[in-house]
Amino acid sequence: KEQEVLAKIADIVIEIFAMESGLLRTLKIISNDGEEKAKYQINAVKVYVDELIPRIESWAKQVISYVEEGDMLRTQLAGIKKLARYQPIDAVTLKRGIADRIIDLESYPF
Repeated sequence: KEQEVLAKIADIVIEIFAMESGLLRTLKIISNDGEEKAKYQINAVKVYVDELIPRIESWAKQVISYVEEGDMLRTQLAGIKKLARYQPIDAVTLKRGIADRIIDLESYPF
């Protein structure tokens, strides 16, 4: 009966886990090899997070809109907006740099 809501919550959790995993892996590379050698991993994580934050925010709003109404809905939506606030990046330039690296290496660089 509530499968759609549970699916959205699961999607949110999965994507947050994926973002955290990518970040932790990148931090480990930085720690071992230095920031310059982790440049493309850093950019890949930035792009991934930049693309997922709005999607996660949308899913959270859908869930909250289903389970709350009235003043509580407005309060919860304001909380989501505050938590999802971030500075967008120039993802186009970063994606081009990643693509150029893949072309240069003729393989997946990660």
